[in-house]
Amino acid sequence: MTATTQLLKRLLSDFVRLYEDAPEKLQQHIAKYNSDAAERLVHNIAGVAGSFGALALMQIARDVEHLLQDGEEDLEEPLYAFRLEVRRFVAAIGTLAEKTSTLGLGAD
Repeated sequence: MTATTQLLKRLLSDFVRLYEDAPEKLQQHIAKYNSDAAERLVHNIAGVAGSFGALALMQIARDVEHLLQDGEEDLEEPLYAFRLEVRRFVAAIGTLAEKTSTLGLGAD
């Protein structure tokens, strides 16, 4: 496995570890009226998602961030979309990990 492949694998694994439960964390921040933490969470996810080319996740995270900044209270649909995109990206990472392992690309 090349150094670049190892780095990508580690970064994707870190994303899953850090953000797999982001929708739940976001809901908790909102429920506790902690808008700073909620904004920071979706801002960070937007940046990381963009770096990976997960453009749909990046966009919905940005949209949620802007809604939070604007004090929007009706977040049900955007939060649902955010939850779906996080799950899709995490699932895609899992599929990639399985395929690379099956192809022998996961071996050192």
